[in-house]
Amino acid sequence: LDILLQLKLTVKEHDCKLTKDIVELIDREADLLMRGSKETNLEGLRQRISTLFLQYIKTPLFNAEAANLLKVPEDPSSLRKASTSAVVVATICRLLTSS
Repeated sequence: LDILLQLKLTVKEHDCKLTKDIVELIDREADLLMRGSKETNLEGLRQRISTLFLQYIKTPLFNAEAANLLKVPEDPSSLRKASTSAVVVATICRLLTSS
């Protein structure tokens, strides 16, 4: 329960649908634990919490360091610029090797 409480306090710092969903699932798990539910009955709920928390920590809005680790840029226009540059470089290389 201590870990659930700490996780809940961490995500409650931000108010959005994702964090509300995480808090709701944490509350549900805490309630089921208090009622004495079996660990095997909580596996699906824990997987959902883990998946949403992973999504939370991958979001640059909540985790600034995540932006440095993303393979695809958040801004689609920068992706278009990068792919255009790649095409230009590939064309130049092809022209140089054919000469």
